[in-house]
This record gives sequence, C-alpha cells and structure tokens, in this order.
Amino acid sequence: MLYTVVALVALLGMASLAVDWAHVQLVKSQLQGATDSAARYAAAGMRSTMNNQSGATANAQAVFLESNVDGTSAPFNSATDLSLGIWNPTTRVFVVTTDLSVANAVRLRTKITMGDSAHPLLFLPIFNKTILVHAESIAMITGQDSSTFVSAKGNPWLAGMPSGTVSTNFRSNASEHDSAGSGPNVASSPASISLASLNVTPGAAINFDGVTGSTDYGGGTTGNADGDSSKMITLGSNSFGDATYLSWSVNGMSNVYAPINSMMIVFLSDDAPNLTSAPAPLNFSTAASRDYTSLSPLLKQVAYVGDGRRSNGEIQQIIVPAGATRLFIANMDGWQYNNNTGGFNLTVHATNNISSVYMK
Repeated sequence: MLYTVVALVALLGMASLAVDWAHVQLVKSQLQGATDSAARYAAAGMRSTMNNQSGATANAQAVFLESNVDGTSAPFNSATDLSLGIWNPTTRVFVVTTDLSVANAVRLRTKITMGDSAHPLLFLPIFNKTILVHAESIAMITGQDSSTFVSAKGNPWLAGMPSGTVSTNFRSNASEHDSAGSGPNVASSPASISLASLNVTPGAAINFDGVTGSTDYGGGTTGNADGDSSKMITLGSNSFGDATYLSWSVNGMSNVYAPINSMMIVFLSDDAPNLTSAPAPLNFSTAASRDYTSLSPLLKQVAYVGDGRRSNGEIQQIIVPAGATRLFIANMDGWQYNNNTGGFNLTVHATNNISSVYMK
C-alpha cells in the first residue's frame, strides 16, 4: 500500500507536468502573441494625442479585448501594464518617458495567474500551487509628422486645381458657387501636404492627431471635426439629408455623403484631378461607417476623417492609395464655402515602420 501511495504521488506529478505544463505553455504562447500585437498597434497610435492622452492606450485595449487567451480576453491594466519610452537599438535599453516628442516605443507587460478560479488547472491545485505566466513586448515606431491648419473655406473639390477654377453645385445662383483664388466668391484650395515630406509610399498608413478647432458653414452651429451627424450633406445638396447628388462629381473628384462641418481628405497624384473620371462616391451617413478602424480611399475619392479617432478612442488608420503624391485636408459643406468661418489645427502622423524589438 505504501508503494502504491508513493507511486500515485509520482504519477500525479507526471500528470501535472504532462497536462498542466502543456496548458501553461499554450496560455504563455497566446498571451505573448496578444501582447506583441497590442504593443505594435499601440505604437501605431502612440504619437496621436487628444486632451494630452496618447492613443497608445486605446489601441492596446482594442487588441486585448479581441484577443483569446485561455478562452477569454487578455487582461490589461493601462495604468501598470503600458509604458511609453525611448528604445535605444544599440544598447537595447528602454527608458520610460512621458514626453511624446521624444518617445519612440511602447512597452507592454502582462500576466495571468494559472491555477486560480479564473484560469483553473487540472492537477496543480491538488498541491495548492499556482503558476504566474507573464509576457513582455516592446514595439518601436519610425515615421514623420506634419502639422497644418485647415481653413473652413477649404473646398475639397478645388484640390489640385488652378486659381479661378469653379466648384459648381447644380444651382443657378452664382453666389452659391465657389471659385478658387480670385473673384467675388472666393473659397480656397484645401490644406495640402506632400507625401514625400512624410516619407510615405502607397500602402503605408497615416493617422491624424487629436484635431482641435471648429468650423461654421455660415449661419449654422459651430462644431468639432466630427461634424454635425444630424445634418448629413453632399456637395450640391438641396437640404440636409438629401443624397440626390451623391453620384455627381466635380473636377474629377467624387462626391461624398457626410456630416456638415466635418473634416475630410482627398488623395491626388501630381496630375490635375479633372483629367480623368472620378471614382465611386463614399457614404458616411451611419455612425458605423464613420467609426472605421482602417480606411483605404481611392485616388480622388473624397473621404471622411473627423477627429481621427473611433468612439472608443482607438486611432483610425488611413491607407495611402496607389498613385498618391499629395494629401488634401478640407472641411465639409454643401455649397458656398466662401462664407465659412473657423478651421482645424492638426498633425498628420505617417507610420514608416513598426517593429517588435523585444519579446519575452
């Protein structure tokens, strides 16, 4: 009987190693994978700020919520698990900093206790044992930034067009037409950024810093960059909620259905946009359509950006289309941009490379 008891203890020990250890290693692999992905995605939003809060936390949280570690979402405590810092590739040392102007990396440290009620094991609890599974990952980002002011008078359908170009809108009243650069109905070409200055190529991602400011379309309610979602409009609309002219294009650029006063973008090549036909229009009339994670607009396709963040604070990524060399940023209105007031201050962040530089 004594030999049998000793043998059973030994067998339980081996069973623990065979079953529980395999389970622990699986969880370790799952936790490391989630932590690595969250660190890279956090780095992508690190330099984007809103109310002095980096987008890294919201990005990391989004990944962890969608992860599967031992049948549930990976645990994440933003106060203790995430650090912004400076990674030195030569010394391979990470130094924590709160200064986003010099930070170039995100470090995530996560852990799970195996053998407790939330993550039970088969045999180890018999011996009153638990195992702490932990993961650490550091992701480094390189990229360029460009800050600009976007005037409310900036008409996206005048982007890339010469002075004197008219942006028509199916209206007989000439005072409701905009012309670029001169004349009584002067609007303006929207703010532009050379993609070469950001060192990005087609397929790369850009995002927008927490946008500040507001615009007024002339007699309306001043709003932030997300615009007034109760007043959807297309260029040439007869009234709010009217999408009659959505398929209509101006100067080779597509129309769009979006909230008035919202921030918009359009990518162009070096060529004048009116030399070729316009792409299909985009529709941002629903909250879900505006709450995208990533958007891949076509060349000359006017698109909604808003304040550059999802409703959960996650940074929205815009993918640069093939052939693009210029980015134009504008305001949304239905007609007569020349009487608009206000504007947006923002920074465009270009992600040139994100790499996992440390995993444990």
